[in-house]
Amino acid sequence: MVKYSNNYQNTSNDVKLFVGLFFLILFVVALIFINENKKQDLENSSKIVYTTSWGDDVCVDVDMWIEDSYDRKKNLSVGYLRLEGKHTVMLRDDRGCSPAFDTTNKNFEIGFSKNTSKGWVNINLLLYSYNNSDIEDTPINVEFSLVYKNNKGASLSYVRNIILKNLNEEVTAVNFRVNDKGFIVPSSINTDHKKQVFIKKSKRDMVQ
Repeated sequence: MVKYSNNYQNTSNDVKLFVGLFFLILFVVALIFINENKKQDLENSSKIVYTTSWGDDVCVDVDMWIEDSYDRKKNLSVGYLRLEGKHTVMLRDDRGCSPAFDTTNKNFEIGFSKNTSKGWVNINLLLYSYNNSDIEDTPINVEFSLVYKNNKGASLSYVRNIILKNLNEEVTAVNFRVNDKGFIVPSSINTDHKKQVFIKKSKRDMVQ
């Protein structure tokens, strides 16, 4: 009777065991990595709400444009023409007393940002059009507000009244800096005027 060695079978089992352990280790490492990233995101969570409003009976289209450091590198902003960026979305674009697009009879726009990239954020307002010839060249009183919160318990509110006097006028509502944790640096808040390249490149056909 010929007897066969079981060394091959033992070696095969060892290889299977090694491969199994290898993939188990990779799986555990991946879980740790994912959990650490989730933990970091949670630790650095921040949210910003931007609101622009003007008289409900004033038939004027005022546009809000939000530019963060990520979009600025690409000469982009978030506004009526580009409703979504990496960190920011435009939740409501208002055209001012336009029944075809608005049934609320309220004039306001809302933007939202989450975990904004490190760097400067710039919010500009643009007087796009007068939708009623009777009020052309009338100065428009616009209220801009910003509400910021993070999961560390910090919060910040900012309100500013702005007068837009001319068609196509672009005014900076606020600038501020975000640190490497995605948090607003309060001392950085300013209203220095800064034009946004994307607005200039993408304006609707302006009413003359």
